[in-house]
Amino acid sequence: MWCTTSCTGGTARATPSASAIVTAVFRELDLPAPIDDDVSIVYVVEFDDEPLSVDDQVAVIQELADEYDLRFVDEIEAVAGIAEDGSYTPPLDGPLVAIGQLNDDRDVVVVRAEVMSSTADADAWQISLRGTDDVRVVAIEETEPELLVAPAIP
Repeated sequence: MWCTTSCTGGTARATPSASAIVTAVFRELDLPAPIDDDVSIVYVVEFDDEPLSVDDQVAVIQELADEYDLRFVDEIEAVAGIAEDGSYTPPLDGPLVAIGQLNDDRDVVVVRAEVMSSTADADAWQISLRGTDDVRVVAIEETEPELLVAPAIP
């Protein structure tokens, strides 16, 4: 759930805004750099029961507009194909980024992010962030992709 406050033992504490978290995550990902002053198309799908609000999506898009043409999609199937083995294939015109559910049960916010591009298999990271106005990454750990890998068709 994307939220701005959370309670720990009855004490409220501030957590970063959803748009600040997603913006910080994008700055950590290995995404294509703009070519000839053209921004790169990047598709974004969220795997969360309560995805970003439209206002937060717009805030992320505006914050990263000089680097990426972000396109939020409701369903992964809207932009990814399905291979014969049942796995997803990336869009032809840009990478697909999956943002997992936000875990803000601690002082550090943890979110999973995966990237699938046309040149490589999916890569995944668990990213820990801290801060309220100025969100910074405090740890990043590479992990196995799960969100962008569809189960094989029997």
